[in-house]
Amino acid sequence: MNRIKFIIVAMLLLLSTGCQEIQGPTWSSDGQWIAYTVYTHDADGGLHPSVYLASPDADDPTPKLLADNAAFPQWNPKATQLFFLGSRDADGFFTKLYRTNPGKEKPDVALGGLHLNAMQLTSGQTGPLLLLLQGGDSRPGALVTAELWSATDNKRTDLKKLGEMLGPAISANGRMIVYGAKPAEGHPVLMAAEFGHAMEAKAIFPTTTLTEPDATGYVVHSFPDVDRFLFYGPGLRNVWTLSGKPAVAKFAKYTIPDGLSCPVMARIADDSNSATLTFLRATPGRFSYETYRVDFQQSKWTKLDENADEPIGGNASEPKSKKPNAARLAWLSSSGLTVGEAAKPTLFPVTANQHLAASTLMLKAKQPDKALEFAWERGLKPRCALVQST
Repeated sequence: MNRIKFIIVAMLLLLSTGCQEIQGPTWSSDGQWIAYTVYTHDADGGLHPSVYLASPDADDPTPKLLADNAAFPQWNPKATQLFFLGSRDADGFFTKLYRTNPGKEKPDVALGGLHLNAMQLTSGQTGPLLLLLQGGDSRPGALVTAELWSATDNKRTDLKKLGEMLGPAISANGRMIVYGAKPAEGHPVLMAAEFGHAMEAKAIFPTTTLTEPDATGYVVHSFPDVDRFLFYGPGLRNVWTLSGKPAVAKFAKYTIPDGLSCPVMARIADDSNSATLTFLRATPGRFSYETYRVDFQQSKWTKLDENADEPIGGNASEPKSKKPNAARLAWLSSSGLTVGEAAKPTLFPVTANQHLAASTLMLKAKQPDKALEFAWERGLKPRCALVQST
């Protein structure tokens, strides 16, 4: 299957989520809680998102459903306060922004009457700063307009003067935005603007020497560093990083392994030295997810997982403030939320398919009691027993 067909498959997957891309789990700043999105297949073959909250060290670590038709859970970096988009309508737009704390019975509506595709949260000078993205079309790759919302003082700043955007992201310090744009004629370009009185956007990619001739759009992620970004998109043959202010931006490229689509999920490591990316691989009759880690210093790709029918990846490190010498990872696997190390994972399945995958994994690990436990939780004992007996 050629690269164009891979792009189409990836875009069809993103279309089914109703949002820009799939999201991985995220830790609270104190390392006690993990918020994440569960994607289940609906009757039309698409992906249906729901937000869950888990405390892996609690006496009862069973994940709790926070909201159906919801996605993009993100923590206030300086408090155990969670924001997420919810109340997705029939057209795929999120109509409410919710805010909650662990243990609270019901999330509060922070903003209503919305028509959002996605959001990003970062630390502003006065508290959480959210980039809210709204488009006329909920499908992936659709152009969006943006506004900033300060959760502390309820201040909203319209960014429409920057025009329509593709896959934007704001820097970790909240002072710069990078996004794709589609000129009336020609290929998409990558733009950057520093927030301020003038806030003039500058085209920074492609350059006279660096280009992606088949690009049809961009998705941008910010590094934990103040002025670094990761970007990729449909048609790009590389994953790119950029650093520096718009006038002096520097780029580095990392060629995507053969046979893979553009990424559908990305998570940059806390130390900014690597990132975990999830791709699609098409084979006759199906497509599957694969995850890779790219080392930015060595320009090296390492495969982490493969051949999964459910969204996987999004590896997130436990906050260093809790266990600096033994940080655990949280990621999505075929068994649902997975915490710990790859060789010794703790599984938190919530759907029937995840329980079956968890049960099968425990059988392979020669832990039949744990395998039966996962099977019993979803009434899968006869099916699991059949797997065990063969």
